[in-house]
Amino acid sequence: RQELLEREAAVQLKAAGVSFDGRQEAVAELRPGCGLLLEQQPLNPHDPRAVHISTLQGRSVGFVPRNFTGLFEQPVSLGHVCSVGQAEGGLWGFSFISKPALAPLLREPAPAGAPALQE
Repeated sequence: RQELLEREAAVQLKAAGVSFDGRQEAVAELRPGCGLLLEQQPLNPHDPRAVHISTLQGRSVGFVPRNFTGLFEQPVSLGHVCSVGQAEGGLWGFSFISKPALAPLLREPAPAGAPALQE
């Protein structure tokens, strides 16, 4: 896994859609280093290639910009906030880093009857 982490290219992008659907409050609370979940949304009525961004607590904070969604081949990717700021007009925004080609590690429960791990 470490080799994959080092080999895969990271992308840094500015999130889109941060001013819609009440996301401004959630974006204003973001801090650099906060973990993000990036999920493909093939059923999105506006764009079937959309990649939604939420906090690890499930709060919607935006989308991957449309012209970069092709980089996100995995159904789910992880990332983190780089910077957060407020523009002159008062709207909050943020940039994030992700390694979109890298599948996240997901922890799943062991099957029933599996032997317990020894510590």
